[in-house]
Amino acid sequence: MTTPPRIVAATPRARAALGYLHANCASCHDARGPLGTTLGLDLAQRVAAPASPGAPLPTASGVPSRFRPPGLAGREGVPLRIAPGDPAGSVLLRRLAAKDPTTRMPPLGRHLPDAAALELLAGFVRLDLAPARPDTPSPEAKQ
Repeated sequence: MTTPPRIVAATPRARAALGYLHANCASCHDARGPLGTTLGLDLAQRVAAPASPGAPLPTASGVPSRFRPPGLAGREGVPLRIAPGDPAGSVLLRRLAAKDPTTRMPPLGRHLPDAAALELLAGFVRLDLAPARPDTPSPEAKQ
C-alpha cells in the first residue's frame, strides 16, 4: 500500500472530528462492543468499509438520546445525540463539555473538558452536519 488508509470525509474538519471521535469514544461506543449492542451508538470508523461522506455518523446524527441533560429538550421533547447544525443542542457536545463525573464523557481519564476538541466538534456539527439549504455553499466551499 503506497498511501495510508484515511477516514472518508467531505472536509478536513470532518475528517479530524471523525478521527477524534474514533480515537476517544469508539473504544466503548463501537457496534462490536457491549455498549454498541445496548445503545446502538457506533463512533468507530472502519477502514475496510468506510462510511460515505454524506452520513458520517448514522447512529448519532439526528438520533434521539437516552441521556437527558438538564435544559436540553430537542425535537418533540427528546434531545438528540448530535443535533445537525446545532452544537448547543447536541448531547454529545454537552457530555464532552461536562465536568460532573456522572455526566462527562469520556467518564475516565479526564477532569477538564478538551477545549480544542470541543471547538473542532462544534464546528463539525454546525458546518459539516448542518442540513443543506439551496442557498448555502457546500462544506468544501466553506473551507
